[in-house]
Amino acid sequence: ISPDAKQVAYGWLNTKGISELRIAGIDGSGNRILLSDEKFISIRPAAWTVEAGQILASMVRSDHTTQIVFVSVSDGSVRPIKELGFQWPDPIKLSPDGRYAVYGLLQDHLHPERDIFLYSLEEKTESPLVVQPGDDLLLDWTPDGKSILYTSHQAGTTDAWILAMRQGK
Repeated sequence: ISPDAKQVAYGWLNTKGISELRIAGIDGSGNRILLSDEKFISIRPAAWTVEAGQILASMVRSDHTTQIVFVSVSDGSVRPIKELGFQWPDPIKLSPDGRYAVYGLLQDHLHPERDIFLYSLEEKTESPLVVQPGDDLLLDWTPDGKSILYTSHQAGTTDAWILAMRQGK
């Protein structure tokens, strides 16, 4: 949902099997295709930037490699942010100030447990935030952007945790 709550972005598979990124008014009006590309088997929007000019999304290519991108709301142009190889970020959350993306990645391809990573959009660097045994599921940023909330499944229980953030650390 856009910052002004007037539009929604969503991934779509058209009748020809081509993955698309679309936007529409919250009331269903003004449906528009931002991006349609047969090189991608999936396009998943994650967040609108604060000024609503771009949509942070993950895109899976036909060779099953993934990248995080920004897609321009005005013209659908794509700006690559981060290559993830065969990893799928789940979920991706944009910090309230738009400077960081945080996402979960599988620990390895044989197990469903995730760890949580932070990517600085300005510095173009990735940092591990929560790397430990068990499944760590990112929930979201706090509204002030000073912490992230996540769940962790260890020793047979799932607990909620809050991790303080400062300057991307």
